Amino acid sequence: MVDLGVEEQLRTARAGSSVGLNGRVENRIGKLGSVTLGGITIDAPEVVFYGEGTGYDKEAWGMRIGNAFLKDFVVTVDYRRRTITLQRP
Repeated sequence: MVDLGVEEQLRTARAGSSVGLNGRVENRIGKLGSVTLGGITIDAPEVVFYGEGTGYDKEAWGMRIGNAFLKDFVVTVDYRRRTITLQRP
């Protein structure tokens, strides 16, 4: 969380949990001011903060984009060019 500068949002996030591949995990649910990806900005998105030991702490990236975000876009995956394009429908 330090790399992303969201320590305050993590501190004020409410307790939550989710069920996935790693079973049931405890997490924190909060909001960010905004998230910008390329030319797309989402104001006040709800986010999940996963803690150490939940199966996400050994990943090489600091953020994941899930279905709750992607459901509002047409998603095109170009495997050859290793790119993902998001377009509003």
